Amino acid sequence: MFLMEMNLLNLFGALMISGTPAIAEELIYLHCKGDLSSKVANTDTSEIIQQNKGRQSKTYIIDPQRRMVMVKGGQWLNAEMIDGVLSSTGRSGQGFSTSEEIIRMSFDPVGEYTYAQRIRQRNITMEIDVMGTCHEVDSSSL
Repeated sequence: MFLMEMNLLNLFGALMISGTPAIAEELIYLHCKGDLSSKVANTDTSEIIQQNKGRQSKTYIIDPQRRMVMVKGGQWLNAEMIDGVLSSTGRSGQGFSTSEEIIRMSFDPVGEYTYAQRIRQRNITMEIDVMGTCHEVDSSSL
């Protein structure tokens, strides 16, 4: 009886270990680059405090099965996936300090993406907008 239980445990363990890579292979890794513009403003006076332009480069991990996305090193966000386009909105903070980010990207086929973030702290807002393209990368290159 004991020997049979051990064999079943070993078999179960082997199945769990062999199943792990298949789960990891279902993730999609996209490296996205785009043109960034940002603006910091005082909402009370409408004064623009600072404006910048630059480039953004981020790696996103998509889990199509769970319908989730995250920036490499970040937290998973719920996502909607319709006709090969991923859309995700994340909100954090409350009261005087809030942040909202919106990600939208083509992942089937891989292509264009947009990213927008709005941060508000009391009467100061920062708006970040990015437009660019993504390409699929192998997880081993990360």
